Amino acid sequence: MLDFTIDKEFCTECGQCAKVCPARIIEMVDGTP
Repeated sequence: MLDFTIDKEFCTECGQCAKVCPARIIEMVDGTP
């Protein structure tokens, strides 16, 4: 399984990463991925 973290300093909370994730492993929770 992929292990990654979100850099909240650069994240705009737009949700685009969750929309385009081909594996569908990124989800938005309380407005952040």
